[in-house]
This record gives sequence, structure tokens and C-alpha cells, in this order.
Amino acid sequence: MSFRLVIKQLAETDISEAAKWYSRIDRRVARNFIDSVDKTLSGIKTIPYAFPIVDGTYRRAITRKFPFAIYFTVEEDEVVVFGIFHCSRHPEKWKNRFADDW
Repeated sequence: MSFRLVIKQLAETDISEAAKWYSRIDRRVARNFIDSVDKTLSGIKTIPYAFPIVDGTYRRAITRKFPFAIYFTVEEDEVVVFGIFHCSRHPEKWKNRFADDW
């Protein structure tokens, strides 16, 4: 079974901002970042329950090659992605976003 993937606007912004930052280094690095996020999202969509619960119903997947965590929930037949954060950010930052914006 494959789940429907829903990426919230703020998560899309997270991806876009990180890609812009990487493109200042090299466009290929930015493309590799996007590819890494896409592969991780594909894995989440296919087997979301394989990723650990980090708080309540929120799960986290770490991208390969880039230090980013993707936070999501599984709701019936869909996976909802709420945010993508660099792993160097304070661990509570993602919780604050959800408390404020959701």
C-alpha cells in the first residue's frame, strides 16, 4: 500500500529555503539536496510506520547525505509532512512551529 503524500506549505518553504542556501554553494549540491529529500519522502510514502515516533503521533525521517529531519504524521491513507528542519536546530524548534501554526 502506498500512502498519499501531503506536504504542508511551510514544509515546502523549508525545502525551498534550504535548496536556495545550497545553490549558493553549487547548483549541483542544491539538486542533490532535492534528490535526497525526494528519496526520503518516497520512503515515507511507502513505509511510514518504519520511522520512529518522536512525540505523540509525529514521526521523523532523516535524509541521507544531508542533515535534515522530516517531521510527519500518518492519518488513515495519507502521510502529512509538517516540516523539514536542519538537524543542528534546537530539537524543540519543530514542536514550537506546530504549536504555533497548526
